[in-house]
Amino acid sequence: MIILGLAVSFTIALLIVQVEVVKVVLSFRTRILDVAEGRLDLPITNLTRPNEIGEMSRALQTLQIAAREREILGWVKAEVATTTERLQSTEDFPVFATVLLTRISETLDLLYGAFYLADDSRTHFARVGAFATDVSAEPREFALGEALVGQAAAERRTLRIVSEANKLLSVNTGAGVVTPACVLFCR
Repeated sequence: MIILGLAVSFTIALLIVQVEVVKVVLSFRTRILDVAEGRLDLPITNLTRPNEIGEMSRALQTLQIAAREREILGWVKAEVATTTERLQSTEDFPVFATVLLTRISETLDLLYGAFYLADDSRTHFARVGAFATDVSAEPREFALGEALVGQAAAERRTLRIVSEANKLLSVNTGAGVVTPACVLFCR
């Protein structure tokens, strides 16, 4: 009976160690390898554990966040370098605007864009370039504070207009009308 009791106790202890230690350590090892291989969007488990596994998981999460930030910073630096390289060949504002907006559309989901240039007094803004529209067809000028373009310049901040289910925004694309989720007016 004693030998049977010891065997059962040993088996239960082995199962507990397997479940509580080995599986957790293997899971932690997998997450470390994920971070090392650049899979930075997978969740880190065991963050709430009050033991060493929890501490190591929280440290790994900190490393994951730092790696994600480094990845984003690297992407931003590469995009800035590419954009700067393309803009160096421009000689006037309409070409500059076209190149800049085209580059932005390659990087972000830009559906439509316009570039406004301030006059010497900085009170009026004239559209000198655009993406997905013809500047010469609709020359537009705005005074400081006039319409959303002038208002963004007056407030020196980005204005964000979000489409709502009952108030949809419409943008004419030349090939039809689209409903954007968001429109930004940047200074």
